[in-house]
Amino acid sequence: MNESLLEEPLTVDANDSLSKAFGQLQKRKDDYFVVLDGKTYAGVVDSRVLRDFFSDPSKTKAKTVVVHPPTLSEDESDEEIVRKLLATRHKVLPVLDKNDRVVGVVPRWKALSLLRQSPHLHGKKVSDLMSKDPVSVPESATIAQARHAMKEEHVFRLVVVDSKKRPVGVLSAFDLATRVQADPKDARRQYFYFPTPSIRVDEEPVQSVMSSPVLSVSPDLPVMEAVELLSKRNFSSLVVQSGETLSGILTQRDLFNACVVPEKANIRFLGLTGEEHIFKASLESLAAKYWDKLEARVDLQPDDELVVSIKSKHREGKKREYLVSSRLTVKGRVYAMNPKDTQEHFKNWDLQQAVKESLEALIRTVLR
Repeated sequence: MNESLLEEPLTVDANDSLSKAFGQLQKRKDDYFVVLDGKTYAGVVDSRVLRDFFSDPSKTKAKTVVVHPPTLSEDESDEEIVRKLLATRHKVLPVLDKNDRVVGVVPRWKALSLLRQSPHLHGKKVSDLMSKDPVSVPESATIAQARHAMKEEHVFRLVVVDSKKRPVGVLSAFDLATRVQADPKDARRQYFYFPTPSIRVDEEPVQSVMSSPVLSVSPDLPVMEAVELLSKRNFSSLVVQSGETLSGILTQRDLFNACVVPEKANIRFLGLTGEEHIFKASLESLAAKYWDKLEARVDLQPDDELVVSIKSKHREGKKREYLVSSRLTVKGRVYAMNPKDTQEHFKNWDLQQAVKESLEALIRTVLR
């Protein structure tokens, strides 16, 4: 693994309170932390986890809100890192050693550098990938109204606009979770000394917790320049403006989603289990290329189908090994590639390579 992708995370004990973790996050300006049970990895807490968090953080233990995104090994390839990020909505992937100890994390913003070679991004403009009509709230909106808007629209960030609809800030779910906290000293003073009405935090304006000023870009900006900007600034999103008018928002997730190839209805994968499902998008993209290659030579029909079956096994002290069979139905005739009793597909111990070898052999059989 390229060490430039690694980041040392804030780690929190599983029994620590969230308020303690939030206090440390404010110093680091991060929006995630890793939870440990002793020295063993226990999970991650990030902004997506906390969007609907309404409990008292001082009375909530970190271990009660953790999630478990896919994990990485220290020798993970760049391609597998991208695949795993595509398989999750969370912001970081923990990197574990053989003893399940955390040696670092790969945050989504650093992994953006891996997309620089993606053919799905080159030549595109921000307007091609941005989310149009992003959810926005006026700067006079209350925190309670912002929470409601996020939940109703199923989003994790809002654009804050002024009276002329110009962007003036961005409000994230993590801002709401970590910045919207009543001062405990004020609460004690009001309770013990005089009956001054306490201020309801949810009635405060979003201006008090939003991130400002806004980093905005033009819809005509090349996507690869936006990737560089997000990577260098460690931002999750860019507000898109045409002049002073809000046009959209471009998020890291939009960029990763753009690298996903839609599944062809004629292609099916069987036998993927557990963590192997994270490879599905990449495998479907590979199979689609072979389908297109065959379609250029053979008159395929709408009901013709390619089925790829995967079996795997472990050998002690070694990586998982794969055996791949493929079957193509063309006009009712079945062509199959079943490398039973051969070791051809075990030589690389790589699922993608095994599928590639099987499909290449199948194509040769069909064309003969």
